[in-house]
Amino acid sequence: MIEDILAVYKKAMNTTIEKLSKNPVFLIMPLLYSIALSSALILVGGIGFSGVGFIIPIVYSLVLSSYFEILSDLNFYNRISFKSFKSSFTNNFFTIYSVYFVMMIIKFLTNSLPVKVAVAAIIYFLFNAISESIYIKGKSYVDAYVYTIDFMKENFIHWSIPVVVYVLIVSTLTQTVGYTIFKLSNNIISSLTGMEVTLLDLVNSSVDQVLRILAIQLITAVYVLFRGSLFTILSSSTMRKRKYMGEF
Repeated sequence: MIEDILAVYKKAMNTTIEKLSKNPVFLIMPLLYSIALSSALILVGGIGFSGVGFIIPIVYSLVLSSYFEILSDLNFYNRISFKSFKSSFTNNFFTIYSVYFVMMIIKFLTNSLPVKVAVAAIIYFLFNAISESIYIKGKSYVDAYVYTIDFMKENFIHWSIPVVVYVLIVSTLTQTVGYTIFKLSNNIISSLTGMEVTLLDLVNSSVDQVLRILAIQLITAVYVLFRGSLFTILSSSTMRKRKYMGEF
């Protein structure tokens, strides 16, 4: 297994480097979309009416629809195009929102804080690849969860190692392990934008803090592309098939 893991990671990293070399602008995308998400949520929160809880998933879905369109283009065509930028906010909207709808029901059914924390941790690791199931496999609603569970059963170790490494790196940079894990697990789909960042964070933070934020977002960009490449490899073959075919 170790040999297969190293071989798969090597191929995924080579693909990631190739994508970044041809599309270096993606390095700032997680930061831009994180700011967009945070700004939109601040705007929605400022409205101050009882239905805001149902608007937040809509806002997330619209912004992430555009982000996932970029990730999809990179994964399938190895390029970023802004020609259809306006329509990108709706191209994946219903797919993402349908997945959020299921997640909203799960969170609604968990009332106590200990249960919420436990459920968040389970969701984070069990459904960690759900974003890739959406923008690479086109899965939606319950199918996205079912497919992700099947994927994780087959590839849990291969997939979880980079996740743990990423969490540890971000935790080290933020110097808050518990907070980092909570923020990343609180909304698993938007975790691909890295830590939540607002313009105020960049303006009001010290130079050291700003550098840490930028480092996290740059690492996130590499990590997100690596995830996409890794998912494509793992979802299209099994360890037994790779060994039999001598794929690596």
